[in-house]
Amino acid sequence: MSYLKASHNADFRLDFIGIGAAKAGTTWLADALRQHPQVFIPAKKELFYFNRLNEEYEEVVENVWNKKPLSWYQAFFDEAQAQQRCGEICNPYLSDAAAAQAIYQYNPNIKLLAVLRQPLERAFSHYNYNRHRHHVQYPPFEKAVQRQPSFLKHGLYAEHLSRYYTLFPKSQIGVFFYEDMKADAQLFYKKILDFLELDEYYPPVISQKSNETKTPRFKALNRSIDSVRHFLHRRNLHFILPFLRKSGIAPAAEWIRDHLNAQKSTKKDTLDTRTIEYLQPYFSADIDEKKVIIS
Repeated sequence: MSYLKASHNADFRLDFIGIGAAKAGTTWLADALRQHPQVFIPAKKELFYFNRLNEEYEEVVENVWNKKPLSWYQAFFDEAQAQQRCGEICNPYLSDAAAAQAIYQYNPNIKLLAVLRQPLERAFSHYNYNRHRHHVQYPPFEKAVQRQPSFLKHGLYAEHLSRYYTLFPKSQIGVFFYEDMKADAQLFYKKILDFLELDEYYPPVISQKSNETKTPRFKALNRSIDSVRHFLHRRNLHFILPFLRKSGIAPAAEWIRDHLNAQKSTKKDTLDTRTIEYLQPYFSADIDEKKVIIS
């Protein structure tokens, strides 16, 4: 069957976007949906097109929707078959203040997926992921959230979702929970399929874990890789990044960091009771408001 490539089709729009949250199973979900015959998700999970800020560096990203042409974004879907539903999953879209309006301008009829996780546990998981992956000399969790408040702010789900509910009808926003996925992955996945109006199809990845927190085999190697990335961002040398990616240098470095130099952590990090009692009130009002918003 012949069809017009997405980047050349003025009428093409994505069918759904996963808007987060980070460390709530979205990589697992992307892996599962990517294997569904009725779905096309690019090999690159997060395209960072609609968010203005980079979560890690808290600065404007160069792929933002009013800088890159629409054809750049839609070219990632050129290989999709005509009958497939096209989607992207990108966690920064949930907490970025500009993303909801940008997505609405792109396609007011799009379906949105939000997978939420108990906010304090999500923050702690995000902290440990960054600490182990980048081998940054992070302070203890309680001090880290003071220095980098975004760890906690990403869990203010009512605040973030309210921007979407203001623009989109509730029927287009599916809210799901990480805890349900952990309890029964197949049932959780079926609810996603029902929301997206897809046939039941359960790939092998359903029973697997994705994006687990790992520790580096050689800490100095991760420090070297990340020091280059931080240097480019601090010096505003963003124009070099496309060359590094197209040449294969950046993907190779990321593969070494995330696979070759990574090993499964043998020690499970846990929150102590004192930390829970200290930080849980931060989310209390937002949790109450979230119950009202998504009910």
